[in-house]
Amino acid sequence: MIPPRIPSILLGSFLLALLVGGSSFNGAGAVETPASQVLTPLILSVQDAPVPFTGSDGNTHLVYEVFVTNFTSLTATVEQVEVLGDGTVLQTLDTAAVAGRLQPAGQRTSSGMMPTGTQSLLFVHLILPGGASVPRNLSHRFTVNVHGQKLVETGGSTQVNARPVDVIGPPLHGNNYISADSCCDATRHTRAALPVNGRVWVAQRYAVDWEQLDNTNRIYVGPRTDVNSYKIYGTQILAVAKATVVFAVDGLPNQVPGKFPVNLPIEQADGNHVILDLGNGNYALYAT
Repeated sequence: MIPPRIPSILLGSFLLALLVGGSSFNGAGAVETPASQVLTPLILSVQDAPVPFTGSDGNTHLVYEVFVTNFTSLTATVEQVEVLGDGTVLQTLDTAAVAGRLQPAGQRTSSGMMPTGTQSLLFVHLILPGGASVPRNLSHRFTVNVHGQKLVETGGSTQVNARPVDVIGPPLHGNNYISADSCCDATRHTRAALPVNGRVWVAQRYAVDWEQLDNTNRIYVGPRTDVNSYKIYGTQILAVAKATVVFAVDGLPNQVPGKFPVNLPIEQADGNHVILDLGNGNYALYAT
């Protein structure tokens, strides 16, 4: 039996619907009204949902990154970013703040200008007063200048990860210690985004460098490039919690203080180090 011939006008309409992708059929065969289409010149996304924690200042902190891709054919300048919690503005970054926090992929400098086709990471540090309710959802409203035209776009939505946070103790015994380059606005660790196994990782988001001062408030006495000159060198470290050692590397030579090593394999990037399993998917890394 020869099937009936489909009228050309119907076939043409069907092909058009496939091409524009704006219509669909429900179970009853009726055409559904298409959703509104909005151009989003910036592609915004959050890869790692923030985990809220209480800092030593008593406030609640959320630290995370917004991936921003300029999909226009022109340079886009991000002039303002508003962080929205459940639809309410919680934080506003002006042009200067954005320029200091928007870091192009693969670089360690920051700029609010994004050439066409580039991606940057916006490093966000949201602070809520102690006792304030934590929003369930976050989104971001970007104000962008593209060739003199201002565009406003909202995106980068993510749910807050309200997982339990472990309370840990100090890793060192004694006094005159200072924490350097620690969470959440320092740049050395917090912005060390690295591409590993096809994914961007910010493994040092909560990293802390510890130094110790002597009686005259000096970190070191003697040659700056000699590890033995530093007050903290050789100090015994403590486990921050009851934990299990799951990995350890020892026997690697000391590096020169203040000088970044070169040509290290990724397995030696942390030098001599120990990893503790704190439970609940939380780990503590000690690196020298």
